[in-house]
Amino acid sequence: MRALVTGGLGFVGRHLVAHLEAQGDDVVTVDRHGDPPVDITDAAAVRAAVEAAAPEAVYHLAGWADVGASWAHPHEVLRVNAVGTLNVLEACRHAGVDRVLSVSSADVYGLVTEADLPLTESSPLRPTSPYAASKVAADALAQQAFLGHGLAVVRVRP
Repeated sequence: MRALVTGGLGFVGRHLVAHLEAQGDDVVTVDRHGDPPVDITDAAAVRAAVEAAAPEAVYHLAGWADVGASWAHPHEVLRVNAVGTLNVLEACRHAGVDRVLSVSSADVYGLVTEADLPLTESSPLRPTSPYAASKVAADALAQQAFLGHGLAVVRVRP
């Protein structure tokens, strides 16, 4: 399978790329530190990268991951996580990608008590940081890409 991993040079991305390659997949990475660098907030660059890679599957891991710093940079975290995700989803839709894995975060659930467990897909989303709010927005955009456009998106909230 031909796969594209956004954030492929990051901590999780490196491990996923190694795993996919060990399984025999042909993997292309897109990363702001890559060669060439691709900024997921640049819609044209993302679209060009997806079209050039021609993947069957996209694993979307790129984004802002620093919860603490999100308080000081709420506009930037929203731009990277929400607009960046929208750019990836739109590029995938236009390129005819078969499947997209959109990685969110369990932070979207906010403060969880023992009474809230176990968490399910229908558990309420109660973000308590700009990071978590940006992940809620990205998650909603992934759902909309499926419901509105039929893009096969799998959303996960690790």
